[in-house]
Amino acid sequence: MSIHTLDISHGEFRDHFVTLWSRFQMLYARTPDSWSIQISSLGLHSKALDLALISLAAMRLSLSGEKERYEVLSLSAYNESLQLFRRLLQNDSQKALLVVISLIFSLFEATQLCPALIYQSGWSSHLEGAISLLKRQGPQAFQAGGFHVAFKKLREMAPFVLKIDPFLRSRNG
Repeated sequence: MSIHTLDISHGEFRDHFVTLWSRFQMLYARTPDSWSIQISSLGLHSKALDLALISLAAMRLSLSGEKERYEVLSLSAYNESLQLFRRLLQNDSQKALLVVISLIFSLFEATQLCPALIYQSGWSSHLEGAISLLKRQGPQAFQAGGFHVAFKKLREMAPFVLKIDPFLRSRNG
């Protein structure tokens, strides 16, 4: 299974997104105030974010016994989302959205790793990018809704970047 967004209509893409994200939430959202449930309000407004969310959901689902069904979808969506993200980054007008996408990328990268290798991966680069974009954007865009949820998730994860061994940090970047 792969997703080629140019090959499907907007309605079909929406249906795929809603179905996949709902399945992800059903399996992994433990409480009604889970970040994944609350961040859903940002879905279906940006193809780059939608594909990032699809990549995360599909990767998590591929690790729960459905590898063949979801792994290719996850990697395809991640690749396509990265390409759209780079274009948005050049535009520099949607920093709040870029923060959320970068956060999702870091969660995607971290999902694939065993705990012993997590600090040697690209997840911290995405997280550091999200923090940098957040600082440039300022707090006003993160006061409510899905953006506030993303801010809280980023704040929860930020200490992990600070704990990275300086030797590992220099090897990754």
